[in-house]
Amino acid sequence: MIDGLFCVIPIILGISMLWSQDAKYRMSLIESGLLLNGKKQKAKIILSMVLVLLVFIIVTFCRLLWSDLSYGLNSGSYTVTSLMRFSDMCYNMSIANYYVIVLLIRLSSLLLTAGIVMAIALITKNTYISVFLSFVILIMPFILNLLDLHFLDSESIVALFSGNMLLQ
Repeated sequence: MIDGLFCVIPIILGISMLWSQDAKYRMSLIESGLLLNGKKQKAKIILSMVLVLLVFIIVTFCRLLWSDLSYGLNSGSYTVTSLMRFSDMCYNMSIANYYVIVLLIRLSSLLLTAGIVMAIALITKNTYISVFLSFVILIMPFILNLLDLHFLDSESIVALFSGNMLLQ
């Protein structure tokens, strides 16, 4: 769960600043007539996706390193049902395969998050408002979950970041 926070916070800050700056400097009106085929928008989208991938890779690497130091990674070939938490799971796959699926779900949720933040930044055209609204929409479910208030878990983006909630 904390991994989601470590991913979402830099994505909100980076993408909000990237997509809100044009309005701040009144460049979007000037550039809209000068740019051919929206090259700047494509560059911003690519830069946003690179940010998402970079944050995802760093957080995943740190998590794997912590897991290796704490538990070791030798048991990746065991079935996921050998773990107490997943003993009633109907999927028969290795722990390593399960982890790859969870990582793909998390990456998809981060890309969805980036799209939401881009939309908020484009609508508000203000970095501070964009960051505030993004935090309220995307971080509040995490905070509620950490406070053991789980009434929004299955309806919020927390389920996507967990990945485990979707596969159980």
